[in-house]
Amino acid sequence: MKNVLIIILLTIPIFANSQNWNLFNYNQKSYYSKIENNGIITETFKMDSIKTTGETEILYFNRNIGLSEECYNNIIMEQYNWYVDKNPDLIDSLITFGDSLLYISDYLISEKDTFIFLPKSEIGDSWITTKNNIQITCTDKRIENILGIEDSVKIFNINTSPYSDVEFILSKTFGLIKFLPFWKFTYQSQPSDLHIYYNLIGYKTITENVGYFQPEFSDYFHLHQGDKLFWKDYYYSYDITISDEINYYIDSLKYSFLSNDSVFYQINRKIYNENGVLSNIQEITQKYTVHDYCSFLNSSTSFFGIIPSQFLNDYNDVFNSKSLNLAIVDIDTLTYYSYGSYGLMIDTLNCETNFMFDWGYENGYSTREGFVYSATGFMDGGTELTLRGSIIDGIIYGNTTIPTIIEDVEKQNVSIYPNPSNGQIKINSSEKIISISIFDISGKQIIQTENNEIDFFEQKSGIYIIKVKTEKDIYTRKILINK
Repeated sequence: MKNVLIIILLTIPIFANSQNWNLFNYNQKSYYSKIENNGIITETFKMDSIKTTGETEILYFNRNIGLSEECYNNIIMEQYNWYVDKNPDLIDSLITFGDSLLYISDYLISEKDTFIFLPKSEIGDSWITTKNNIQITCTDKRIENILGIEDSVKIFNINTSPYSDVEFILSKTFGLIKFLPFWKFTYQSQPSDLHIYYNLIGYKTITENVGYFQPEFSDYFHLHQGDKLFWKDYYYSYDITISDEINYYIDSLKYSFLSNDSVFYQINRKIYNENGVLSNIQEITQKYTVHDYCSFLNSSTSFFGIIPSQFLNDYNDVFNSKSLNLAIVDIDTLTYYSYGSYGLMIDTLNCETNFMFDWGYENGYSTREGFVYSATGFMDGGTELTLRGSIIDGIIYGNTTIPTIIEDVEKQNVSIYPNPSNGQIKINSSEKIISISIFDISGKQIIQTENNEIDFFEQKSGIYIIKVKTEKDIYTRKILINK
């Protein structure tokens, strides 16, 4: 790595201008959104630690989660070893040297490269970045209104194929306000996927919140008496000789207690079987606290954190946060957040990691209904609880009916064939498919795609779980691969 950096730095012009232009501001949480698959995806970029070595500084992002550098790096290595998905759009670190700033891509741990940016350059200045010989030019400097505040901005353009017409906008006060993920320039991308920009939609500091910022505990948990939630509970077994089981719940809130640090719900639950027949009525209670939930609700998105393990006393579960998803309903912005733990644990005292191969879970939350999704996976099967609809303050959202099994299958209309398969399958759906995720029996994700024709020729024979996310719902199916 040091040899690569020396060669790069010799080719970079150092400009005399020393104005305080930074891509990201220290300790400011910056929220950026992009439109993808007809949805709004939001990521958090927070530079929270700096390491100085000689004339260089390494600027780290999203590392302030209470772990030592050794423990942190051990988790990173284990995630790579077990192919846990890492969001390539996020920044692990930036290196500054003089007026030059280098992004070190570790998206693929076996291959590292850099993307160079010169935030202090002036109009007309150009430089050539690495690997793809991309020429970046500072083309303009002007005043723009950013989140209601006027500020100086610089415009940077790229005219090198296949990156032609790519534009970066840098604000003197707020940092980048429009950019493409840096990793796209270190691993050559096709032109069709280049122009999905991130745009600044808000930021949060110690003293102020401007625009959009990540919801807090009370933004998720705020239901009141009279609200109703409509659930689908799906159990599946990895043994194809055991039938799946479906139940539906209607949860009616009879009482709620809300405070600054805890929420208590008393619920009347009606349980219906797969034929839509009422089978049981239960009185249940639910409790949510800041102590238990803020560790992940307030974590940096699309990265990871730790929570006490459910199995081993000396270990912590390592959870991976997913991207925040936004939905605009009337004039309100809803935030959907989910995280999952897929068996990786760490003993923070000794910085030792461990894997439980037959266990994993995922939970999801909404700023409208609170808890909206959970899935658990075991060696012998798993469960999936999904919110289908709700009635909040008398307003109906989603599907609030209790279907029969025939009606539900017709509604889903997701089919996979052939099943069993000798190595290739096709997925059909009457709803637009957003993504397809495939997991092995340990719960480890092995394929993520949007293509409805999938081959398993590189996978072993056995049972796999397929999650099909459409524009309306998430469906789970089993597939037997017999090669």
